[in-house]
Amino acid sequence: MEDLQRLYRIEPRFTKAYKWRSGMPKFPPGRYRDITAFRKRVRRAGLFFCGDYLMGPFVEAAITTGLEAADAIKV
Repeated sequence: MEDLQRLYRIEPRFTKAYKWRSGMPKFPPGRYRDITAFRKRVRRAGLFFCGDYLMGPFVEAAITTGLEAADAIKV
């Protein structure tokens, strides 16, 4: 958490750890094209998505899209 807080100046409300058996996930061919199309869709007001599946199979992608969603709902 200390390393992440140096990169992303946020204070998490809680954390949860998961143990996975598999290694680095990989996207199938055409996945980035699908992601681009999904992100360009018109969405219902107040509906936001985040997660690594929206950018790339990395923790940084999950964090980045989560911060984007949080920024979008700030009032």
